[in-house]
Amino acid sequence: MYFLALHTIKGMPDKPRATRPLPLANRRLLPCSSTFGSGLLNASTTMRYFIFLLSLAVFPALMGCGGTESGPAPATPPPPASGLSSTQLENGVGPISTLELTPAIDAALAAQGEEIFTTKCSACHKFDIRYVGPPLGEVLATRSPAFVMNMMLNPAEMLEKHPEVKAMLAQFATPMPNQNLTQDDARAVLEYIRAHQNSAPNSAE
Repeated sequence: MYFLALHTIKGMPDKPRATRPLPLANRRLLPCSSTFGSGLLNASTTMRYFIFLLSLAVFPALMGCGGTESGPAPATPPPPASGLSSTQLENGVGPISTLELTPAIDAALAAQGEEIFTTKCSACHKFDIRYVGPPLGEVLATRSPAFVMNMMLNPAEMLEKHPEVKAMLAQFATPMPNQNLTQDDARAVLEYIRAHQNSAPNSAE
C-alpha cells in the first residue's frame, strides 16, 4: 500500500492533470501540505493503507483465537471425602483388613460366640428386631465379615472415620461401646452371627 506521488503544480489548472504512479524504485511518500494545491492525497489509496495497518493489528489476534478444538481434559476422580481407602470403606477401619470364611459354619466356635454375645452384645442387639442398635439377622448381607469384626474390635475409630457408621449413629443415636473383645472373641461372635443369618450371601466368602 502506498501513496501516489503527485507532481506539484503552480496554481490551479482548469482541469486536473492525470498522473501516473512513479516507477517502484522512485516512489516516495510526499507530505500533505496544509496549502490547497501543494499536494493531493488519493482517498482510495489512503483507505487501503488504513485497512492494511488495521489488519496488522487485528489479524494476529484473530489467529490466536483459532486452532483445533480440544475437549476438556478427563476428570480425575476425587478421593473419598472420608479419606478412607476403598478397602477401608468396604472392610472397616481396624486390625482386620480382610477375612475369608469357610463355607461350613463351625458349630463349636458359634457356641463359644453365643456365650460372649449373650454377655456383652444382647443388651443392645437382637437378630430380627431393631433394639438399641440395628438388628443383626441380615448384617452379613450388607457388610463384609471384616467390617463386622472391626466394628466389634475398634468401634471408636469406626464411629469417628467411617461414613456408614456415622450414618448409623445418626439413625440409632447410641454409640457402640468398646467391649474389649480379643480377635478370637470377635471371631467367635461373628460365627454365632453367621449361624443366625436369615440370608447370608457372604457366609461362604
